[in-house]
Amino acid sequence: MWFGPGNYGLAVRWGIATVESSSYIRLTAFLLVGFMAVFLLEYGRPVSRGGLRSIQVIDLTSSQPAAVSIDGSISSSSFAVSSVKQIRKGDLVVIVVREGLSRPGRRTRSFHCDVVVSTGINRIAFGDPDDIIWQR
Repeated sequence: MWFGPGNYGLAVRWGIATVESSSYIRLTAFLLVGFMAVFLLEYGRPVSRGGLRSIQVIDLTSSQPAAVSIDGSISSSSFAVSSVKQIRKGDLVVIVVREGLSRPGRRTRSFHCDVVVSTGINRIAFGDPDDIIWQR
């Protein structure tokens, strides 16, 4: 097959298509990684107990309703607390604190969480189910 001006053979067309396809694949991968990075920095990553500057656990089980108050602050200066939630696993409650980039409207590095201790809860952990911070 002759490859001259005006006669672009199948190999040339496939070569161009391959270059365009690989460019689209690279662009898609770049955008996917970029979106994942923005998501992780905005939504935040879980804080381990080692990432805390301080943590204070106050036992209020003699009050009604029985509760445990947890206060703390993260040690990173460029991150702020983005969320605090409780996950119940059987007789265990795991406190998950997420940190994200500090920005206007989200600048605090401290957190507060009250856990209502019902009769079925015997332990409270921070971040990891094995990192127990309170036990009945």
